Amino acid sequence: MSAGRPNRFDCVIYDAGVGHPREATIWRPDTANLPADVAPLHLQPGDVVTALVMAAEGGTYELSIDAPELAARAIASHVPEIVEGAVEVVAVARKPGNRAKVAVAPTVPNLNTVGVCLGKRDNHYRLHAAHRVLNRHRWDRSDLTWERLEIIAFAADRRRYLMNAMRPVIVSDVRIRGRQSVVAVSGLQYRGGVGRGGLNAELAGRLTDLNVHVVAEGEDLDAAIHRRP
Repeated sequence: MSAGRPNRFDCVIYDAGVGHPREATIWRPDTANLPADVAPLHLQPGDVVTALVMAAEGGTYELSIDAPELAARAIASHVPEIVEGAVEVVAVARKPGNRAKVAVAPTVPNLNTVGVCLGKRDNHYRLHAAHRVLNRHRWDRSDLTWERLEIIAFAADRRRYLMNAMRPVIVSDVRIRGRQSVVAVSGLQYRGGVGRGGLNAELAGRLTDLNVHVVAEGEDLDAAIHRRP
C-alpha cells in the first residue's frame, strides 16, 4: 500500500506480464463492509496485502480483499494440481477475515482432492502456505485473528456433500427437502456444528445451496424437516 485516502487505499502491484509496477486501488467500502465481528482493514504505507484483481480501467487496477474467489486463488497458488486442471474448485463460501470453505473435486480418477490440497505430509504444508497468502496483512498484527481456510470434498450426492461441508463436525444423519435441510450431530459437537454466530452451518449452507438447521442426535429428523418453512 502506498497511500491512504478518504475513499480508497492506493496500492502498487507488480505486473509480471510487462515487467513493471502498476497502480492499483482498494476502495475503502471493500474493507469496511465486512461482517460485524471482523475488524476492518487498517493499512499503513508500506503494508503488503493479498488481493484479487477485479478490473482494470484507465491503467489502474481495482482490487478486492473480500471476493470469495480470493480464497480459492490462495489455495491454487500452492496446489499445482488446481492450475494443471486435475483438481477443480467447485464452490467457495467465505466470511472475509473469519473463515472460508472451499469445495474441490477431481477431474481425473483415483485422486484424493482434499489430501492434495492439504499437503501429503502430516503438517498440511500446502494449506498452511495458502493460509499465509490469504492472511498476508495479518503476519505482524497480533491484534488480528487469521482467516481460516477449510478444504471440503465435493460430492454429486447432496446428502454426502452436506455432510462433508459441515466438517470438521461429524454429522450422523441428514434430511433434505427442496432447499431445506436438517443435520444431526452429537450433543458434544452441537456448538461446533452450528458454529460461532451460526457460521459453520451458514457456510455449509452457502456451499451446498441449502438452508441448514442443526439438531442434536436423537431428535426426529423427519419431523424436524417438515417443520422447516
